[in-house]
Amino acid sequence: LVDGRPRWEWRYLDNLFSRDRKWKVTSVMVGEEPLQRGPGEHEFPADRASLFAYDLVVLGDLPFEAFRPDEGEWLRDFVGERGGGLLLIDGARGGLRSAAVGVLDALRPGDGLPGSAPLSPTALRVAAAAEGLPALDLGPASAGAKSVWVELPAPHQLVRLKPRTGAEVLLEAVLADGSTAPALLHRRFGAGQVLH
Repeated sequence: LVDGRPRWEWRYLDNLFSRDRKWKVTSVMVGEEPLQRGPGEHEFPADRASLFAYDLVVLGDLPFEAFRPDEGEWLRDFVGERGGGLLLIDGARGGLRSAAVGVLDALRPGDGLPGSAPLSPTALRVAAAAEGLPALDLGPASAGAKSVWVELPAPHQLVRLKPRTGAEVLLEAVLADGSTAPALLHRRFGAGQVLH
């Protein structure tokens, strides 16, 4: 888990994975300090082989300039060659949008729309293409995934994304006027997968 500040999303995922004995978590905060590299619990892997030992990398709202160019290539190869998972959790500071000019641009399932204001959804719902997907089924079998997502509190803000060719919309944000916008995008990249 790599983020630029201890956002709610980062704290939630850190606690969720740390409590599950099946996961070993490395949580890295890139704030005023530079990105720390090494084998420690709060350091980014110092080499490509160490990164490839992971199954999932979560990148939050951090300045992409924190990574060296070769580390961006490692992340691309981690997904494309190694078959790892990459989860991108964008934020108000636009750190992930700065990755659009780097090597990770090819991985992204969606593009941010320049100059667009963040969305303020009223609810989330499972997109038609994702109905029946076990990963999105949060409730008991009798309730169904659709009803559970609509009942959850909506995020305060979402970055407006335009899906790229080959990307699937898994969750939609329902807006006050009844229209929808992508909230969770999925894309296969080589042997791996990316969620944004």
